This record gives sequence, C-alpha cells and structure tokens, in this order.
Amino acid sequence: MPETDPRKRILVVDDEPALLKLLERYLTRSGYRVEACGSAQQALELFGADPEVYALVIADLRMPGMSGEELLEMLIRRNPSIRIVVCSGYPFNHLDRRPGIEGQIRFVQKPFLPSMLDHAIRELLGSS
Repeated sequence: MPETDPRKRILVVDDEPALLKLLERYLTRSGYRVEACGSAQQALELFGADPEVYALVIADLRMPGMSGEELLEMLIRRNPSIRIVVCSGYPFNHLDRRPGIEGQIRFVQKPFLPSMLDHAIRELLGSS
C-alpha cells in the first residue's frame, strides 16, 4: 500500500520520550506511517489539520496538561469514526461504552508486549 494510504497512518501520543521513540520505530517497521507526538496539545494540532487522514491513534492515558481521556473526547468529536488504542498503566473508564463509538477503542495495559499492541491494532483495523 502507498505511504499515503489512510488505512496505514497512525498517530502515537505519549509523554515518555523513550517509549514514544520505541513505538514509532516498531510501528514503522510493521509497515505503518507513524506520526509521534510528545503531548496531547501537539497531537490535537496534527490531528486537527486533517482528522480523516489517520486510521488509528495510540495514546497514553495520563499526560501533563491534558488527560488522555480529554484528548480522546476531542479526537472523537473531530472524527467520530477514528479507532483508538489506549496504552496506560492506569485503569481506563471505557469511553467506548458511549453510544456511537462501540468497538472503536481498545485498552492495552502498560507494560505490554508488542504482540499485545499488534492484537489491539488488528482488532480495530482488520488483519490487513
């Protein structure tokens, strides 16, 4: 698939620089086009420029300045069909139970294995 294929574009948001770099490298090697952001605000700016271009967002739940849950609410408002993987060491309150977005969010508990992230992505995007 071409690099511009929106089914292969992932926005990754995490305030831990080492994890952000690791996820970016891993997902790129897995064939995705990845844009990595170290803050929720930066992610909102990138996503807001073209919300339909991303197939998936991978986001931490706890970040300085704005919680991951606030970020997810804003992303969903801008693109109601966006798929999201929440990666966190903290419990998640299941935003996906809100009407209209059932099945669009998966939770992966930190620390996680790459296979756990792969499984969540495949569930949301299909096996392609």
